[in-house]
Amino acid sequence: MDFVNSESYCRGLGGHLVGIHNGFDNIYLAEKARSLFGQDQFATGGNRVKNGQNWTWISEEPFDFTDWANGESQNGDMNNCLHINVGTAKWYSVDCFLSVPFVCQVPTVNFPSSTVTQGTSSVSPSSSVTISSSVPTSTSTTTAPKQTNKCQTIDILFILDRSQSIEDTFYNNDVKNFVKYIGGAFSMSGEAPMDFPNALGRIAVIQFTDEATLSVPLARRTRSEFISAIDNNVVYQKGGTTSIKNALQKAVDYLENGSTATDNLVVVIVTDGVSTQDIVDSQPVADKLRKRVHMFTGVGIPGINGNDIEANITNLALLLGNPDYAFSNITFAEDSLKGILPDALKIYPCPTVACKGVIFIGEMTEVIVQERKELFLNVTMQIATKINANPGGSTTNDQVKYAITLFGESI
Repeated sequence: MDFVNSESYCRGLGGHLVGIHNGFDNIYLAEKARSLFGQDQFATGGNRVKNGQNWTWISEEPFDFTDWANGESQNGDMNNCLHINVGTAKWYSVDCFLSVPFVCQVPTVNFPSSTVTQGTSSVSPSSSVTISSSVPTSTSTTTAPKQTNKCQTIDILFILDRSQSIEDTFYNNDVKNFVKYIGGAFSMSGEAPMDFPNALGRIAVIQFTDEATLSVPLARRTRSEFISAIDNNVVYQKGGTTSIKNALQKAVDYLENGSTATDNLVVVIVTDGVSTQDIVDSQPVADKLRKRVHMFTGVGIPGINGNDIEANITNLALLLGNPDYAFSNITFAEDSLKGILPDALKIYPCPTVACKGVIFIGEMTEVIVQERKELFLNVTMQIATKINANPGGSTTNDQVKYAITLFGESI
């Protein structure tokens, strides 16, 4: 597993990836790993994903001991996670998405002393913790969207950061358009296929600072009602600091108590940064949310000090529990091949309505000579052919509809 999924696995045991605080534990773990693993290195909780410079333990324990190999750790590179060589017990900075065995540090009271599963063993270098070294058969903590065999309602909940660090113009324009782009990809009320009248997309929006507000509840809406709801309610209001924990808790409370959300649920959090403390504080509610939804995905946006997600996407991936669902910016999230929609559409295998409509209007009065009338018809065919060849965005050519209106004394 990589760093994101290894830490998520350890959290499932009630702990974290291991932190090391003295030479004895360092050598002990290396020797134990050498006897247990078939690889030359293992992962720890050491990382510098917060700012690319200062090393910390994911458990927030003091980083009070080091044993770097010669030339390590290099500042300024992209290797922001700490692995240990099992032969020398020396430390190396590596790519956080490198998949290797890993060691969990779990409080003794949380670890089942009599349980040993395939690929898992436990040892105790100290009396206060149990170290679980594990190579589980599963490689992801967030299940990929399930494929359904019929059209069903899909619900999309956007959780939007509008705290004081967010750039207001970008929020009021780009974030708003992003919500309309993702939400508008699905059929709205009055557009569903005749055989599947409930095959609709329903959109909800929670906006948050240090407090979270349900701005747009889940409901059936026509397309114009959907656009109006987003235009009127997704509005930047400079407020307090960012509390991702409170935002996720608002989402869980709404989904459990105040909504009619279906099982086909996608949650999209949009923010300019995720701190290590956000991950620690939000872990319980994030775990609960992941169990409730098909997709828990996140997108980075610019703040007044830049887009921290672009600079450090690992923390967002940790929060989500799946690096595949972490997007550094809106452009990547909207990508027609690798963005949010390709996976979301897997749980909504329904024919969608036309995304674009083209109407040609031509005058056919007696003052227009026959040659010009024929030219008009030929041009419409050429334009339609051109659009079909390149419909743009996530639109396919079968989602573009055409009409021709001819007028003289009457239409």
